[in-house]
Amino acid sequence: MPTVTTTYPTLQTVMDAVRLYQNDWQAGATSTPGEGQITTNTSPQVMPALNAAIREMYRKLRNVGSPTLIRDNVLIDLPANGATGPSIQTYLSQQGYFDGLTLNANPKLPSDLLYPLSLMEQQTGNNLPFVPMVQPQGGLPTAFDQGVYLQVWEWRGGATFTAGAGGGDALWFVGAIVPITIRIRYQASLTQFTNPYPSYPLDFTATYVPLMDCEDYLALSVAFKISRAISGMTPPVTSIKEDLDAALFDLQNAITRRAQEIDYHRQPYASQADDGAWIGTNPTLT
Repeated sequence: MPTVTTTYPTLQTVMDAVRLYQNDWQAGATSTPGEGQITTNTSPQVMPALNAAIREMYRKLRNVGSPTLIRDNVLIDLPANGATGPSIQTYLSQQGYFDGLTLNANPKLPSDLLYPLSLMEQQTGNNLPFVPMVQPQGGLPTAFDQGVYLQVWEWRGGATFTAGAGGGDALWFVGAIVPITIRIRYQASLTQFTNPYPSYPLDFTATYVPLMDCEDYLALSVAFKISRAISGMTPPVTSIKEDLDAALFDLQNAITRRAQEIDYHRQPYASQADDGAWIGTNPTLT
């Protein structure tokens, strides 16, 4: 039987490098050279530091458009509206699909979706090419009467988590009077690892970080986070503030990149392009 190989690094590879950078490769509790005495695989600080380093790495790579973090051609079938009219909006969230009348448990957004990049649509089952959808710069237009296409979409909060409780990012639509299949391209979140102290169920030698050639960055990041924490009674306040500013910059940069995907234009005088009537019978905004 052929040997299965992968170019993704294991957690063991990362942690061996962490101990190298920390000068902690001595034999540990089981007298095995390299398992360390400070930052062992079962030290309670390891998984929080490792997951923080992974989140930080993903954020930075998303902000430069890493293709590893992009999912495409994800198809979701949306039912026809349960209600129509100028005040009706529908949404697709992690909790399900609100059809303008009822919140249905399915369909729902992919569990690894952070935010969408682009959408296309097709009337469900007609086998015709998908038609690009657009994000109006002023939000969803008024719908005098829903039609046979969605045409526009908006990514924002306000979706319902549970009855009577607001919150949740969602894809918002005016909706359509026929079932629509949407095709989503989106930024994805990747694996976060659970290894609760003190049970440690993870096998580090068989658990992979799904990003090629990232082991040195992760090891240096983890080594820095742990070393700084144990170098004194508390980390310097200025150092924490620097990390805070860097994390905020990454979040702001992600929002800015999202805004750049909307086709902004100067609204002409006497124009109602962004809040006018919705045609609903043609896959092109008029």
